[in-house]
Amino acid sequence: VEASGEGGKALGGRALLQTMDEISDTLCLVMDAAELCRSVHPDPEWKGGALEAYNILGGVVSELNAFRPLYQALVDAMTVAEQEGNFSEEEWRMAALLKADFEKGGVHLDPAGRAQVVAVQNRIAQLSYLLVDPDAELDDCPSVFLSRDQ
Repeated sequence: VEASGEGGKALGGRALLQTMDEISDTLCLVMDAAELCRSVHPDPEWKGGALEAYNILGGVVSELNAFRPLYQALVDAMTVAEQEGNFSEEEWRMAALLKADFEKGGVHLDPAGRAQVVAVQNRIAQLSYLLVDPDAELDDCPSVFLSRDQ
């Protein structure tokens, strides 16, 4: 997969940052709406559907944060921008934050490691919601015991 625009032409650094920002904004808009619905809607079926949508989109975000071709396109754009000096201070901050998100997402790991990071992140999101869901049953929440050494 190659980060490309119209006609398959590789995206320049600014266009890549703008596209990544637009993808992030769109996913967050939908996830925010799902979060609101799962938190306040009185109908359990709507809440369940919103929870499912939120979990699916959260998985997409985790997958994108571990997607090597996109990460490599960002790193390449940063290298070119450094050589040509064509990123503003704001663009550098944005690129650095995106790069850090990729690295937290396990982009540097082998495929099995990346899959494990994505699975753990998705599970954390699911369990976090159970902690704040007033309708959650205690049986839905797993018990975890940690020793002082962990």
